[in-house]
Amino acid sequence: MTLFSYLLSLIFPTSCLGCNTKSVLLCRRCFYTISLLESQECPGCRCTRQYGEFCPRCSKLGGWYFDSLIVCSKYDKSGLLQKIIKTFKYKFSKELAVYLGDLLIRCVDRPESRSERSELYTFFEQLFNEGALVVPVPLHKKRLKDRGFNQAKILAEFLGRPVRELLFRKINTPHQARCSRQERLKNLNNAFCVRPGVESVSKVILVDDVCSTGSTLNECAKVLKEAGVSYIACIVLARGDGR
Repeated sequence: MTLFSYLLSLIFPTSCLGCNTKSVLLCRRCFYTISLLESQECPGCRCTRQYGEFCPRCSKLGGWYFDSLIVCSKYDKSGLLQKIIKTFKYKFSKELAVYLGDLLIRCVDRPESRSERSELYTFFEQLFNEGALVVPVPLHKKRLKDRGFNQAKILAEFLGRPVRELLFRKINTPHQARCSRQERLKNLNNAFCVRPGVESVSKVILVDDVCSTGSTLNECAKVLKEAGVSYIACIVLARGDGR
């Protein structure tokens, strides 16, 4: 610890976001109270689906550009996971990335038994074997400068595969969390563009921290599909109710 960090800790003492234990932002005991979802859901109607793919009814309704959505955990308002993610993003606590990255890995690589990998692990391994690239949802350059890091990119790196920033954000839109449901659905129209090189990519694993209405992921997926990407699987730490 540097002298500056030490003095800062005296002025603003650190305590666990869950139990207020001193000297640590998150203790292991509290972290492991965050449970993984037992099953995945259709991104539209939220009926149970093995790999977070759309059910036949929602597929027919259209309007979606990504093909599946994997959610690690529930996003309870004022819950511990919400506190961790908000502290990670808005209070610039990059040290919490290790915990959130671990949550992502446990979701993907949760073994069914001692001898078998999880179905999600097999799902992602197949995508990687077919040449899928890991792509983080981008921040606008102004917000990236203010924050100092893109939380989606940091999370994407925990998947253990090369990360390609194939998207950039050309419009600095208001924070989605501060918008109503209808505003969220309209907020991101034409906000994203693809970078050169995307034309050679056929499959993408799109990574973000939180999904509510799915509008951010959908707008990213839209421009990727328009550029020629054939399949897009999304993975997020948590999903809100979208209201």
